Amino acid sequence: MNISFHTGKSAMIAQGKALDIYGNNIANVNTVGYQTIRPDFADCIYETYRAPEGDWQTGHGTYIQKTDLMFSESFFEETDRPQDMAIAGEGFFAVQDRYGNVNYTRDGKFGITQLDGTWYLVSSQGEYVLDYDGERIAVPFEESSRGDILAGLNWNDVSGRIGVFTSNDEQLGRIRYNYYGDTTADAPARNANAVKNVTPSQEEPTRSARLTTNDGYFAVKDRDGKISYTRDEQLSIQQKDGKWYLGSTSGDFILSENNNLIEVDFGGWEQNGNYYVSDWNAVADRVGVFTFEPGQLVSDDNTRYDIAATAARGVAKTTDAATLSDIVLGDNEALFAVQDADGNVRYTQNAAFDIMQDDTGAWYLSTTQGEYVLDYNGQRIQVSDAQLTGNVDWPEVHELVGVFEFPNPFGLEAGGSNRYVATDRSGDAVACRRLDAASGEWVSTMDKVPYALIHSNVELSDQMVKLIETQRAYQLSSRVVTTSDELARISNNLR
Repeated sequence: MNISFHTGKSAMIAQGKALDIYGNNIANVNTVGYQTIRPDFADCIYETYRAPEGDWQTGHGTYIQKTDLMFSESFFEETDRPQDMAIAGEGFFAVQDRYGNVNYTRDGKFGITQLDGTWYLVSSQGEYVLDYDGERIAVPFEESSRGDILAGLNWNDVSGRIGVFTSNDEQLGRIRYNYYGDTTADAPARNANAVKNVTPSQEEPTRSARLTTNDGYFAVKDRDGKISYTRDEQLSIQQKDGKWYLGSTSGDFILSENNNLIEVDFGGWEQNGNYYVSDWNAVADRVGVFTFEPGQLVSDDNTRYDIAATAARGVAKTTDAATLSDIVLGDNEALFAVQDADGNVRYTQNAAFDIMQDDTGAWYLSTTQGEYVLDYNGQRIQVSDAQLTGNVDWPEVHELVGVFEFPNPFGLEAGGSNRYVATDRSGDAVACRRLDAASGEWVSTMDKVPYALIHSNVELSDQMVKLIETQRAYQLSSRVVTTSDELARISNNLR
């Protein structure tokens, strides 16, 4: 009778766990890419009794020895999102979490996110989607054509950003027709012999310092490209496009004498995720110092100074957006600043304007002779960024997304959030592609369906039947326990 107690108890425990499994299947009937889980029952150990007329055995109940993922066919649900993707087969997408762990999913609700200026394809959980080689997928953008950008330009806004400078005959030297050399009218003069003082920080001596000078001004540029000037700055290092540059604690960049960013690549070192500069004096040597004539600078707080825009007075700028005609200056003394491919700055009173791309794909205002037009701070005037104005090339993204299969997919382990983890039972993931002998290119061996999601493969009718079977099995198992208890009570009452 003791055996029947434990037999009934083990059955109740096993059937209770089975109820949990079937209930979870039903709960995920609308979960994209969900695969039904099936409990695998097994009988417990047996006792063998020896008797002259023959041996006989009795078992000790049942238990769930494992669960199996059931990869039966499901149906596709069409969507209007180009990011969505379904797999026509028993394959998986590979996703990588922020710790570098690779998991697998059939959930194709993808999106894009930006990291260090690059857009990547990510899953609905924010994990990076991988290609066939296990690399993150940088989302390609269709480059905007020159005509598309010109059609959308606000030329009144562009003309308002163009720098206009004044000078006199002593400050200019004619180079060729309509072009002139350097001017100091509104461009600050460099002070190559300035004394710069570096005071290490008392709190963080290897990480920050204060830079001061009495011989002029340092140039600092904010994230929007605006340049201002200061004599005193608390230094730090700032990151841009994956590189580290000299900056201030207010988030601006310190510039060299050529108005370039100062990359920290000679004495920086990293510890526990923090970046340090070991030689601030070497940094200070590269910082530009500029001098100005009285009245050239204006300031609201006597800390940061801007160049007074007096040169633009009396200057009329007009544009014809349809024909990209010349911008006409009403003052014969006024000049545009233009920069050639080698970085040389020249000045002109009249020029026909156009737009052109640099090596990053961004578009800038230019002359028809291929020179960049500059603003009051000597910076190129960007009119469009290729990524922000272009569209994602989703057909190419669909081709890049990797699909993988396993020797034994039933051995995968469910990890939650629509993810599955490879195990020894499942084997390693195998890329679903082959090398085409004729073309020499890789060809996918499992179809990917864009604008669609794969539905869960939960069959509600099947799960409801199993729920009823499990409920009845649980009731009968409890009856075994109560019957054993009744027999034990009768035995205990014998006199």
